[in-house]
Amino acid sequence: MPRYDFNCKLCDTISTIIMSVNEYKESEDGGDKIVCEKCGKKEEMFRVFSPSFGKIWKGREELLSGIKEDARKIVKKIKSGNQSAIREIYGDEN
Repeated sequence: MPRYDFNCKLCDTISTIIMSVNEYKESEDGGDKIVCEKCGKKEEMFRVFSPSFGKIWKGREELLSGIKEDARKIVKKIKSGNQSAIREIYGDEN
């Protein structure tokens, strides 16, 4: 779930709140999810954008090697006669 950082104008406390995107949208429309941990005020909170440290994308080589490995596993299952893998790839014959 996304993390949002908010700063209180009154006491200068930064709070990290974990909530879904829908909850965040509701809070922008007057919801009461965003409350200062220190002073308890919700009217004085504003969002602070901080850098993200998570890996957002894979490089081309890493992506291609993952795809190739997945394809090798599928081919191995089909060659071994795994009926569920064959049905998953080719579908059921009616």
